[in-house]
Amino acid sequence: MNREPKALLKIESLRIEEDALHSMKGHYNAAESQNKLHLTLGLPAAICAAIAGGTALGEHEALTSSLAFLTAILAGAMTFLKPSEKAAQHKSAASRYHSLRNNLRRFYEIDIATNDNFELLKDKLDKFAETLNELNEVCPPIPRPAYEKTKKDINSGHANYHVNEVNHDS
Repeated sequence: MNREPKALLKIESLRIEEDALHSMKGHYNAAESQNKLHLTLGLPAAICAAIAGGTALGEHEALTSSLAFLTAILAGAMTFLKPSEKAAQHKSAASRYHSLRNNLRRFYEIDIATNDNFELLKDKLDKFAETLNELNEVCPPIPRPAYEKTKKDINSGHANYHVNEVNHDS
């Protein structure tokens, strides 16, 4: 199949955009699950610590020591798992993939259509591909549950732009 050079650029930019979309959504989902884990561990730890502190003044040694022990376990889990830190890393990664996706969309919708300098367009596409490769190297891996949720979300149309569903020719 013989395609026009600009059509080849668009096809490749759409591939990179699709990769960026999956990574973006995966990292947003991972950040969301890490935030939930942070709340699941942190809120009970704070409540247990407060109750333990209040009962420490009374005659409830068993309750106080149990709550203190539970607080230590929850705080230790938060320190070891670092869900807040991981959520921030995934959110940052998602934002970077989102930016790449936005830039690619403008590239294939506007730049390719309005610029006839093939070498300039190819250089831009090469930079997008390089950015994607760099992000894939430095960003944290997407956990399997976030990946599965991402596939489900994308397949059900949660990542589509409504503007793409409207005929703009009229």
